[in-house]
Amino acid sequence: MYRYDSVRESDVAALLRLVGEVTELPPDKVVRRTHVLRGLLSLIGGRSATVMEMALPDEGPLGRAGTIINIDYSCEAEARCSERFLVHNDPPDPAIPAFLAARGQTITMTRGIEDKVYYRSPHFDMVRRPFDFDHALYCRLPLPDGSDVAVGILRCPGEVFSERDKAVAHLLHTNAPHVYYVPRPAETELDRLAPRLQPVLRYLLQGDAEKEAAAKLRLSRHTVHRYTQVIYRGLGVHSRAELLAKYARRA
Repeated sequence: MYRYDSVRESDVAALLRLVGEVTELPPDKVVRRTHVLRGLLSLIGGRSATVMEMALPDEGPLGRAGTIINIDYSCEAEARCSERFLVHNDPPDPAIPAFLAARGQTITMTRGIEDKVYYRSPHFDMVRRPFDFDHALYCRLPLPDGSDVAVGILRCPGEVFSERDKAVAHLLHTNAPHVYYVPRPAETELDRLAPRLQPVLRYLLQGDAEKEAAAKLRLSRHTVHRYTQVIYRGLGVHSRAELLAKYARRA
C-alpha cells in the first residue's frame, strides 16, 4: 500500500531524530505536537499542518475547539476559517467520509475522493481556494489511551504528495504514535482535595503558619484554621509538621 522503497535512509534518520527530540520536550501536548508538525513540514514539505483531537460521538462531527494546533497559516482569518471547518465541517469536505473510515491509515485527497467532486464542492470554493490550499494528506491516528487525533498537511495547487511523502508520514504515525500523546499525570490525594482548599495547602506546604496563609489569601484566620483541619483529615495527618514530613517532596 505504501511505497517504502521510496523512503531514503536520510528520511528514516530524520524521523528517528524527530522522535528523540519529542521525548526530550516537556510533557505538554501542545509543545510536543507543534514540534512534530514542524518536523513533518520540514521533511516532506507543505503549506500548513494541523493536528486536533477527535470528538466523541456526541460532541460534533470532527474536532474539539481549543485542542487544534495550526502551523504556518499566513493570516488570522485563514486560521479562523480552518478551525471553523475542522470543528464543524462547514462547509462539508467531501473527503471526510473516507478520512473517518481510515483509522490508522494515511490518505490523500486523490485517494479519498474524485477530483471532479472535490473541485466542484462548496468546501473547495470557500475553504481551500481563497487561501491557496489544494492537495491534502490526512491521517486519523489512534493513541494509546483509545482516543484519536487527526493530522493533516496541506499544499498549494499543483503540488501533490508523492509516494515517498505518504510513506514517510505513515512510517512515523505507524511506529511512533506516542509523539502525539502525553498521558495525564496520575492524580494524587493532594490533587483530590477541594479547589477551595488548594491555596491553603500550597502555603502550608511552603512552611507558612495559618496566620500568614490567611493574610496572603485575604481570608479570616478562623476560615483558614477550619480549612486546615479539613486538609489534615483528608490527608491523614494531625499537624503542619506531619504534613511537611509526609509531603516534603511535593512542597
